[in-house]
Amino acid sequence: MPTLQETLRNAARELRDISSTPQLDAEVLLAHVCQIRRIDCISRGLEELESEHYRQFQELISRRLKHEPVAYLVGQQEFFGRPFSVDSRVLIPRPETELLVERAIEILRKGGAGQRVLDLGTGSGCIAITLALECSGVMVDAVDVSPEALEVARHNAQSLSCTNVTFIESNWFSQVDFSDYDLLVSNPPYVIRGDTQCGPEIAFEPELALYAEEDGTQALKFLYEQAPKYLRSGGTLLCEIGSDQGEISMKLAREVLGGVRQDMHYDLANLPRCQEILCSDVADS
Repeated sequence: MPTLQETLRNAARELRDISSTPQLDAEVLLAHVCQIRRIDCISRGLEELESEHYRQFQELISRRLKHEPVAYLVGQQEFFGRPFSVDSRVLIPRPETELLVERAIEILRKGGAGQRVLDLGTGSGCIAITLALECSGVMVDAVDVSPEALEVARHNAQSLSCTNVTFIESNWFSQVDFSDYDLLVSNPPYVIRGDTQCGPEIAFEPELALYAEEDGTQALKFLYEQAPKYLRSGGTLLCEIGSDQGEISMKLAREVLGGVRQDMHYDLANLPRCQEILCSDVADS
């Protein structure tokens, strides 16, 4: 059997044509199969790989060569420092969504305990669960239209010992009874079908959570129209947007809501990622 070092080197060479991070992919997959840390793949590089581990690893490499995301192959993705279980029933949590969570935490910590949060399109539950764990005394309602996605989210809440999230199966607001939330957060569908910039891996993720009509703004427009009905005066709407939707999302919000106060938050690449709208301005406009 080849050594761990040889196995990694050969796998990274194979993955070079389909991945921007071939070495990292190989290390994550090998560590998963061997049930060791990534660093152990290097420090124990001269050890021979067990035959069964080698077989399992080659199977994962074959799937990765077909562009299946690493997170689905290992069944897990880290978000805000916590491990979230993921599979093809939910979107893979992405680093850019942490910007929305960081801003939400700032808002909630200023408001104190007893606040209510609504997370629309919760998917894996990464936003709702993170907010619930980071902000003590906050109650979060997490909504998704997909019962399969909610199974994943409930599993994540249980595994992370999160008890202050209520999961609701609902087509957007249809089953939401409360109408006085302090904060509404959403990572809505905003990808345009046929967008080649997303890469082939996106084909493995649930279409319902990805794609929006009207140049990717259909869900955003719906949120602008409906969110004020479910937020208290002075409440806040936070939406993740596509990196090329900064201007159009702010323009659309003005068209739907009037002269609202809105801010745009940018990621480390200085790309617009999180739109913030103050609901009291909606009520007063």
